[in-house]
Amino acid sequence: MAHHALYEEFGKSRVPLLVEQMKSICDTMESQGIKYWIDKGTLLGACRNGQWIPDDKDFDVCFFRSDFDAVQTICEANTNFKTIVHSFEIDPMIRLFWMETPEQVFSNEYLYVDLYPQIIVDNMVMEDTNRGRSTEGVYSIRKFNRSFIDITASINYCGHAFNCPSDLVNFVSGTHRYGTMWQTEENEGSLTKSIALSINT
Repeated sequence: MAHHALYEEFGKSRVPLLVEQMKSICDTMESQGIKYWIDKGTLLGACRNGQWIPDDKDFDVCFFRSDFDAVQTICEANTNFKTIVHSFEIDPMIRLFWMETPEQVFSNEYLYVDLYPQIIVDNMVMEDTNRGRSTEGVYSIRKFNRSFIDITASINYCGHAFNCPSDLVNFVSGTHRYGTMWQTEENEGSLTKSIALSINT
């Protein structure tokens, strides 16, 4: 996976700092009664060896839509990040860009955090978007049963404990996430690629 030159030169070395700040943000969320869990490529790295996936460049967190305003306030209070709120009609999420860049480049070509709001419909957890609620296509496969996060577990990631779904092996290896290929390096943390690989094997 090719990266922007800034990520290669500066971003990789800032990963431990970003994770440390995300630990602070997540602890604040939890102290305020906000449920969160790490997911996607972040969770995959934690499950594989407890480390950041080498070709990844973002940190993924999920939380419930009802806590959106509180999560946004917590994020905006952390001056290590620039907080961007995306349009709810297009791609509703909170994105945090690491502030310490030589050129103050705030793009997904550098180093960032994605916080995805979730909802529960008919006991299934999904992104609070039209695509997340869809009944066809890749996103329809990504929904999962709420039992995985009714009571969250904890996992070590880059030396810090973060909340994660329970019954973790079944969660990560399920078709809603990385399938049977979750331990391989081929999917690089991509859910879309993982689903395709699982379907084709």
